Amino acid sequence: MTKVMTLTVQLTLIAALAIVSAYCEISLFIDFAETDNPIDTFQMGTLAGSLVMAQHTLAQRAGSLFSRGHHVAAGVIAILVLVLLVISVSASAVFYEARYQASRSDDLQAGTEYTDKRELVENGKTTANLLKVLAEKEIDKGNTWQASQLLIKAAEVESKQDSRVENVNQVQAPVTSSAGIVAEVLDQYRWFAWITFGLIADLIPMLLLVLLTVYPEPLQSPLKQGSDTNPEPEPAPVNTTAEEPENAPQKPSKTLVGLIHTMGKMPSWQEVKSAGISYRKYKRERDELEQQGLVVNPGNGSGYQLVEGVV
Repeated sequence: MTKVMTLTVQLTLIAALAIVSAYCEISLFIDFAETDNPIDTFQMGTLAGSLVMAQHTLAQRAGSLFSRGHHVAAGVIAILVLVLLVISVSASAVFYEARYQASRSDDLQAGTEYTDKRELVENGKTTANLLKVLAEKEIDKGNTWQASQLLIKAAEVESKQDSRVENVNQVQAPVTSSAGIVAEVLDQYRWFAWITFGLIADLIPMLLLVLLTVYPEPLQSPLKQGSDTNPEPEPAPVNTTAEEPENAPQKPSKTLVGLIHTMGKMPSWQEVKSAGISYRKYKRERDELEQQGLVVNPGNGSGYQLVEGVV
């Protein structure tokens, strides 16, 4: 039951982070779609979501191939996964930066200092344009001297505009959001934070998928399931020459798991061979038990052994 809950939590985490990554990438891609074109928007959004799904699917596939010894194929797929990862992380970083800029813009517009200085810039622009219009009217009337004076005043107003705009750009927005506080602290290094967030959202689900593929967690140990695990004993061959005594020893099971139950230990290859199990079948069952963490090879020449507490 505990392993089922653990597996459920892992799959939920994978799905949640994959959705977060997909949302960021879809938000970036649909910005490239043509405005007021739902088909174009749907196409770009579908492409972004498919890339995220392909990224995690291929990562799982690469882990599966690697665990089965297909290292070259796993490496080729891993390169493709890396390309998709770079696209996804970049999309996430741009998404976070866009949200930060939007929040900063809202904070700026909410501040009175910014509003006042911005209004001063707009008033100066309006005044300069008005003076130019009046100058044109004076020229139409033949008052060239009056028109020149108006143009001089307009130029004076415009010459002050650059400094006013600079003052507006130097206004510090009051930080009111958590993301804004983080960005203020990191300043120009905030992109590292956005990339880190993107890596977390992409790497964790991929790592969990690969681990679940390479090292699957059995819901129940086959060595602890009791006699139900053992296959039905094969019927004894009919001996036409002599009857077997009633107390004749039972033939050993034809599976490695059954042999372990019978002997109470991990049998050697000679014992496995004597039981009539082929080496190919023995190796396949032994590798499965090793992947499930039920047998280990200490590497000291003693061969494979059962993990303590298995039987």
